[in-house]
Amino acid sequence: MMSELTINIIRKSRFQEIYSKLFTEEINEESEFQSILTIGLLFLNSDNYLISQLGYRILIRYSILSKNTIPLYEVSSALNFTPINKLLENKISDFETADSFYKTFLSSSFEFFRDKDTYLTAEQLNLKNFYIEKINQSLAIVAPTSYGKSELIISTISLSPKKNICILVPTKALLAQIKSRIISSKDFKQSHKVITHPDSYKKIDLKYVAIFTQERLIQFLETYKEFRFDIIVIDEAHNLLERNDRSETLSLALALLEKRNKSSIFKFLTPFLVDSNNLQIYNTNYSLIEYKINEKVKIEKYYLIDFNKNGNLKIYDQFLDCFFALDKSFDDYFQFLKSKSSKKNIIYFNVPSDIENFAEALVDTIPKVSNEEIEKACKDLARFIHKEYNLIKALETGIVYHHGSVPDSIRLYVENLYSKITDIKYIVTSSTLLEGVNIPGESLFLFDYQKGRRKLTASQMKNLVGRVCRFREIFHAKNGDIKMLEPSIYLIGSKYTRKGANLEKFYKDTVKVDKKITDDLENILLNNARLSSKDAIEKEKLNEFFYNLDPDGERIEGVNYSNTLIGRYCFENNIHEIEILQNEENIKEQAERFTNLGYKVGNPKELLEAISLIFIPFIKENDKNLNILRLKQNGALKFYSLFLNWKIQAMPYKLMIRNFLNYWRRIEKNSEEILVYVGKWGDTRKDNANVEHWVRISEKTYRERVNLAIVKIKEEQDFVDNKLFKFIEVLYKMQIIEEDFYLKIKYGTSDKVKIILIKNGISLALASLLSSVEYFSFVDIDFITESLKISPQIVGIMENRNVNEILIFEVKMNLG
Repeated sequence: MMSELTINIIRKSRFQEIYSKLFTEEINEESEFQSILTIGLLFLNSDNYLISQLGYRILIRYSILSKNTIPLYEVSSALNFTPINKLLENKISDFETADSFYKTFLSSSFEFFRDKDTYLTAEQLNLKNFYIEKINQSLAIVAPTSYGKSELIISTISLSPKKNICILVPTKALLAQIKSRIISSKDFKQSHKVITHPDSYKKIDLKYVAIFTQERLIQFLETYKEFRFDIIVIDEAHNLLERNDRSETLSLALALLEKRNKSSIFKFLTPFLVDSNNLQIYNTNYSLIEYKINEKVKIEKYYLIDFNKNGNLKIYDQFLDCFFALDKSFDDYFQFLKSKSSKKNIIYFNVPSDIENFAEALVDTIPKVSNEEIEKACKDLARFIHKEYNLIKALETGIVYHHGSVPDSIRLYVENLYSKITDIKYIVTSSTLLEGVNIPGESLFLFDYQKGRRKLTASQMKNLVGRVCRFREIFHAKNGDIKMLEPSIYLIGSKYTRKGANLEKFYKDTVKVDKKITDDLENILLNNARLSSKDAIEKEKLNEFFYNLDPDGERIEGVNYSNTLIGRYCFENNIHEIEILQNEENIKEQAERFTNLGYKVGNPKELLEAISLIFIPFIKENDKNLNILRLKQNGALKFYSLFLNWKIQAMPYKLMIRNFLNYWRRIEKNSEEILVYVGKWGDTRKDNANVEHWVRISEKTYRERVNLAIVKIKEEQDFVDNKLFKFIEVLYKMQIIEEDFYLKIKYGTSDKVKIILIKNGISLALASLLSSVEYFSFVDIDFITESLKISPQIVGIMENRNVNEILIFEVKMNLG
């Protein structure tokens, strides 16, 4: 009969009556406990995977409610879930009375699953062995968060001492994290030079580990055309499936890597993927061996409460596909959040402004915590940024927030504070969490179910949920707890949720166990993507772009190639904002107005005028390019001239904030423009605009202006680095920009020592400190390779001199 049992049959049976008691916690009789345990063990022995998983879910619930963990221990032994066994041995008193021979026998067998100081599940161990065995073959590794993908990256380096390796990460924020993990690993033998920026490369006899974003990789490949990577690791590889500029750039970069080196080995790492064949890119021939983790150690509990309706709490069971009402209601979502909070809580929002608004509102409901580390961090943030920074007020109550407009050095610092200080209970964050950020969390609260303009897909939801209760938290020798085998996920309807949102349907569409999930192939450069006629035209344009990235290679019949030097430089710098082939002659003509005179640009005003004259008239008029098209306006030219001057002067954040406030004060005083452009942080529309990208600065308080300035600075830095600098690079290659001015625009300095430090991933603020007389003796620079080593002794010296903890933390991340 068990072989004929299906999940649908169970759903239609009376099983739900006793099963629901596991969640309403109405089981009191020993006989009921025994009945549910018996059913769970029967289900566990089913050949049907879903029923077996349901049995495992029952066993976990039984163990937590009954406080009898012997059955879980024995089942974990049979499933080779060794970390659970070791946790139970360390934490549960039941094993003090267990049969000593049996216990000793099992414990000794667990040593087969030991890796250094960590115990692995069977699948973790199999994955590690498989990866090592296939180190010289292209792979697609599909493994949930916590299964050791970071360790696989380090294994790639340690097992390939004579190969050049590229590690591709989705965001700049991850560059420093990955580098720190590599250089601090005991397995890193320093057989490679580790770089995070193309400018760090030197043509010397060294093997490299290049940790790049796709944009930096394209820049590197176009600058050093003779260089060949042997192994390429693509972290968070599912991003390749999406349709946006970054996924297309990643596709072009991977195709170019294989074109340059036909024997390239690709390692795609992702927490979710249905079919690895969907990773095949147009113009590539790599063949992937797939390894997919099938075991499931955690079984999530999904709660739903909608304050836009009745505020009643219920739980969704992903196995029975039904909701169980819980006899609880709450007045508001703050009360609910605090009553359901764990030691560490992740709160998800889609929109960065919602993150800050919610954090500010939550602060008002929570008293300040008394913690010396937090007090010190608040003082350091005030010194580094501004005393009115909202993050400081939040931190005082044990809350931090995290989104793309938080300065990079602050974001890393905040992640570290949240991870190490127990009194910081909440982190309010956006989809940056989906991009491989590793932070502890026992409960996840979703106040929105969207990412961008669309709902989270089943795969994205799976990835987000997987960030909660990571193995290192569940199986921590001191703080581990089997309750974390059932992470609590709370979906909350509130003013932050889209009107008319069907939260119940969202759960059914994303976490129901037998919901058929497919890979959403939106990237038109994927071989298996289904294309419309419009998509096919766009694909041809991208294909043409690809061949122009490598015009010195074999010429392909039917492909149009650039005929001008400036056109080639535009392709090399990944400028998609212009139809290059159609406009290169006109661009060349405009550029010659500078080159024919032999005059070189030497200040921001002239630079922006050159960009405005040479490139802006040819920018495609579409929503993607609205930001760069603002340079058609005199007001925008004046502002960016001012902003670039701040960069040249290496102005610290605190002073830039003050200057922003003064700038807005002048605007307000002179009534030149009541509305100020702040991009996605706006709340007001201008003229006939469709989006709220402006604010009435006169209506903002001093504190609001300070915090607008902070996010605005980060937004503008990103705009300069990611959008504007592509055009600056072209002008520099065309010898239109002075060398010293170019260096100051790029690095904020023309000092050789500081530039070497910055090339090695050091911030300008820290580079200025390390190059000073007081600290330079602790920095060992090889001026030939431009490598550096920072002495660990510097940390104590900096602490004794009361250097800002944000800079000390950055130093620690760069100690080899």
